[in-house]
Amino acid sequence: MAVTMKLKYIDELSGGRKRFRRRWPKDVAEVRGETFFQKPLKTRSGPAMVSEWEALSADFEATVAAHRRSVEERESMSPRALWQEVQQEAQRLLEGAHGGDEVVRQVVAGEIAQSQGDPMLYRAVIQPDAAPPAYTLADAFDLYEREKIDESQGRGPRNRLARVRKKTEEAVDCH
Repeated sequence: MAVTMKLKYIDELSGGRKRFRRRWPKDVAEVRGETFFQKPLKTRSGPAMVSEWEALSADFEATVAAHRRSVEERESMSPRALWQEVQQEAQRLLEGAHGGDEVVRQVVAGEIAQSQGDPMLYRAVIQPDAAPPAYTLADAFDLYEREKIDESQGRGPRNRLARVRKKTEEAVDCH
């Protein structure tokens, strides 16, 4: 008895090669300037292919989520959290490129500068080992939320933390 499984977004290329290909949502496609997310698969069948499919699906979803973040959410993120997100995006941009590492970085950085992209993304491409921004009050609140507030507690603790955060940031900005 054989079990077969059909994976979505996989198509077959010439020579039996396979690729993951998924259309970007319209809003993301406009920002990225491309219609499809596509990557060739290294494996052709078996559990390794399923693992690779899962990783590519997660990468696609993370990219869409990052692009769809509202301006307000990005403004409320700490500089350190933004830096980590931008480093992941830079790594994704550099993954599919072939050639010398320094040359590829220069080409990608040139494209970012030409399209007047995010300066932080430009820095992450050019200087991947640059020191992240210093910790801020926003990092402390984010850490507290991750460590101390559980989903099972309901909305109360999260709302209380949001109020304390807002009042604290207002107090710090006043002086």
